Amino acid sequence: MKISIVTSFPFPDGKATANRIKVFSDELIKSPKVDYVEIFCCSKDFSNSYLVNDSLRVTNIKFKIVNKKSFFIRAFYELILAFKLFSKTRNNKFDITIVTVPSILLLIPLFFSSKKNLIALDIRDAVWTYFNKGFFSKIISLVIAKLFSFAARYSEIISVTNISEYEQIKLISGRSSIVVSNGISKAKLDEMKSIKFQPKSKLTQLAYIGNVGIAQEIDKLIDFSRKIPELEIKIIGDGTKLQDLKKKCSNENIENVIFMGFVPPNEIRKHMENVDIFFAQIGLSYRTAVPTKVFEYIASGRKVLLGLPKGPAREIFSKFYGVEIFELGSSKSFYESFNLLKESHFSYLDREYNISLLQNNYLRESSAKLLVRAIEAL
Repeated sequence: MKISIVTSFPFPDGKATANRIKVFSDELIKSPKVDYVEIFCCSKDFSNSYLVNDSLRVTNIKFKIVNKKSFFIRAFYELILAFKLFSKTRNNKFDITIVTVPSILLLIPLFFSSKKNLIALDIRDAVWTYFNKGFFSKIISLVIAKLFSFAARYSEIISVTNISEYEQIKLISGRSSIVVSNGISKAKLDEMKSIKFQPKSKLTQLAYIGNVGIAQEIDKLIDFSRKIPELEIKIIGDGTKLQDLKKKCSNENIENVIFMGFVPPNEIRKHMENVDIFFAQIGLSYRTAVPTKVFEYIASGRKVLLGLPKGPAREIFSKFYGVEIFELGSSKSFYESFNLLKESHFSYLDREYNISLLQNNYLRESSAKLLVRAIEAL
């Protein structure tokens, strides 16, 4: 069978979405029932199509980068992109199309697609749960939930990343889904395992690596930086909030925060080797999300400080050694958790336990096989 995967993110440089798609495509082409996979995605630089190998092709559509703060303009361009992506899929006859979101506008072309092309809907974020403040926000949430509910009717298979999303989909559509959890790929785990374990009596560097956007609430880390002047704080990555955060540090004369901006993936490891504590946080509005970068933090053998609401992320990461979780929005809780982490003993055996837990429960390849089996059964 021929399978297309459609995403509104770049590939292979689309961060968390690209990581998920790569594992999907790798596992699909291993199946004796799958002859060919083509990934349809976007690029800010050019439109092109190229073979990765005999069984896998990537087709890019050039897409204008729009300021994410311009909600309606961004939505307009993303809707155009959605129809362009689906138009490309029609140039080749596919048996199954996997649509992976959180981009909700990618769902709209489904209502115009041929019933001959079976649809698998991969939901990476329950985005309708993110809008819960104020009347207008709740209207948006209702509209998005309805859109997902309608899209579910067009799908033979629905996959999600965690139990919380499973329950949300069941609630709005009545449909059951497959939990294809995010985690860490075997290749990335092997890479992180090779970072030398270096227990230190004195901690000097804390780092955040990833998207610098709204959901991560890195501005709270900037606020906390005043309480930990002895630490150099590195923020590695770019996003819609980067310039605002730089301006904040400049205006408030905060000197222990360094912004690295975008760092190529092949250079990230060099930065990770010198870090003593990794940091990540998701806001209350994003309680169903699980930040996948944290799996890499843990595998690297470093301590991890997390700000998490009650939800799947807190449940997952509390199982690992060397991880402290603080209450969102509480400077006191942050400082207490930081001090606990600073004083805690984290040994080589603790790291080995964490790696074993990752291998046994959070390998992307193992989880992706669940989706492959469901597709083979169609």
